[in-house]
This record gives sequence, C-alpha cells and structure tokens, in this order.
Amino acid sequence: MKKISRADFLKGGAALITAAAVGSVVLPPKAKASAGHGDKDYGKFYGVLFDATKCVGCRTCERACNEVNDRPQPDELKITEPDWDNVTTAYEKLRRTGYSSHTVINRFHITGNDALGNPAPTYVKYQCMHCNNPACVSVCIVGALRKQPDGSVYYDQGDCIGCRYCMQACPFQVPVYEYNDPITPAVLKCTLCEPRIEKGELPGCVKACPMEAMTFGHREELLNLAHGRIKKYPDRYQERVWGEQVIGGTAWMYLLPKSEKNFADLYKLSFAGLTEEIPPITENIQHAIFKYFIPPIVFYGVLGAIMYRNEKKHKKEIEEARKGGDAHE
Repeated sequence: MKKISRADFLKGGAALITAAAVGSVVLPPKAKASAGHGDKDYGKFYGVLFDATKCVGCRTCERACNEVNDRPQPDELKITEPDWDNVTTAYEKLRRTGYSSHTVINRFHITGNDALGNPAPTYVKYQCMHCNNPACVSVCIVGALRKQPDGSVYYDQGDCIGCRYCMQACPFQVPVYEYNDPITPAVLKCTLCEPRIEKGELPGCVKACPMEAMTFGHREELLNLAHGRIKKYPDRYQERVWGEQVIGGTAWMYLLPKSEKNFADLYKLSFAGLTEEIPPITENIQHAIFKYFIPPIVFYGVLGAIMYRNEKKHKKEIEEARKGGDAHE
C-alpha cells in the first residue's frame, strides 16, 4: 500500500471532513504525528553541562527558575513560598518537577564517606532533558510540542488539546498537567529558558549558580569540555558523559563523580536500560492506530484541521523570525 506523508494527510483534511457526511472512512495508513525531527546536526543545538562534583545543593538554581518562570503557582493551589534556605528536609525524599517548579535538586550518597566519616553527598539537578529526538514531540497529534532550531523543546499552550500523550511518552517522567485549572490547563516543564536564549542571555539556573556547576553552550562544545575534564581528572569523574548518547542524546548532559552507580540508578526511573530513541516506537504505535482503527471521522477531521492550522502558524512564526534576523544583520 502506498505510504502517505503527514503533509499529504494535512492537505487531505478537508476531504476527510466532507466524507463524514456519508459515515466514516479509513484514515491513511501512514498519517504521522508531529515528529519534528529528522537529520539534524545535534552538535549545533544549545545545551547545558551539569558537573555534579561542583554542585553544593544550595538550591539557588531552583529559586532562579521559579523567578524566571513566575513559579510557584497562585495561593489557591495551597502551595506555600518555598523555603530556599532549607537544605535539610528538602532532601529527605526524592523530588520531581511539578506545579511549583520546573527544576529540582536531589541529594544522593554514592561516593562513600567524607573526611569526617559522614556520607558524602552528591547533588543532581533534574528538569526537562530537551532530547535531541523528543518522544513528547513525536506523539503530539496537534503539534503543540515542537523541537526548535536552537535545540529546545517548545510548548504552545494555545495549540494543546490536553490529550497528555506527551506525559505518557516522556521516558524521564517530566511533564506535569494543570489538572487544577479547568479553563486553561497547560503542560508544565522546563523551557531551557528559550526566551532568554533568544535575547542572548543565559538560562536562569545557569546564570544564578554560584559554584558554576552548569555550563551553557553548543552541544558539541560541551561534550568536548566534558571529555576534556574526564581525561584530565580520571579519578574524579565517571568515564561516561550521561546524556551524550542515551535515547539519542539530550540537551542536558551530566558529569558524575566516580561511583559504581550511574544516573539511571540514582533516579530509579524506567529508562535505566534504555538506549534506543523513543520516537520511532511511538510513531509506529500511532501509525498502527491510524492504519487499523476505523474512527468517527468527524473527530479525526477536527484533529486534521487543528494540525493544518498549527502547521501554518508554525511556518509563519519561522518566517517572521527569519525576517527579523535578516533585519538585524
């Protein structure tokens, strides 16, 4: 059977809606989700290298993130102002990103004892990883999530229909949903501070770190830096740069102290042994749904119309951005 591209599917949206008048119709066998990826030079993407040997767990990055993104949420959520000076009870349990923060610091004891005989702490930052080939983008059926040319994973609340497929697809369990907001709920996650990047500024967390545990730059430069540190201090770092290759690579990359445990062991997440990229898997699932399932055509016709609108909107945004860039040259 002849394959059909996502673009062809969008063009056929009007015809599908018309077909609803006579019942339902089988959708094209290869109608693709908004994958937003392909042959990319991942090295040119922006990213952040986190050096866990430098982090002291001060949580300054958490404070900066909340200020930049106007978190925590309003008082009606019953979320009190975070106690930024609390570096004791804040680490009593493993924390995840949520309504009140796009990033968190967790503490682990993986390197033995310090000079005083106490368990030596290792602090690790956690946020959206901004994957090179993001699963959340791959499964978004209306294009509300997009991989930007700078490497960040962008979320457009205006395009989102609240299906929450992105939450199910993310191997890092990062996106959260505003269930408390019945009118304008959104998917919440780190944005890599893209608005700041566009203005030539550092991400809020990177700029605020007093220990310079984070380095922002192009991915290829960060990897060279990371491998240089490993070579220079082989007794300090694990040999692997976490995030360089796992599931296709991520924008956030980690240098971890010498230990028998790796990043996946620390977070005890389901991606511990995962090495394959997720989008090919998620796309095959969606293709199978489109191929073998005969749905109410009105529903998929509406989805097709939304996708077509979002596609035009995205192209317009890119064109305006290009014109703006030319004007500044």
